[in-house]
Amino acid sequence: MPTRPYLEAAKQVAVWIRASAVATPAGPQWPIQVGEPLAAADLDDGSSCILLFFLELYRTTGDETLLDGARQLGRQWGMGNDNPV
Repeated sequence: MPTRPYLEAAKQVAVWIRASAVATPAGPQWPIQVGEPLAAADLDDGSSCILLFFLELYRTTGDETLLDGARQLGRQWGMGNDNPV
């Protein structure tokens, strides 16, 4: 069976993303760079890439925790049940 080093690296990135999240009243947010101020929690900033990353890694792995993370971010940005992620 061929190795999938990029997939394994992506899984490790997901672990790091979850570990570096900062809990806020609006939901998880991430610093622009480690030790710097938080990025805005909306679709216009880098946080939107995290949602897309979780969705694509979920699509590849089937790991439901990644889908849950993407849904949580979608709800945080006002995407309710009528606009499911």
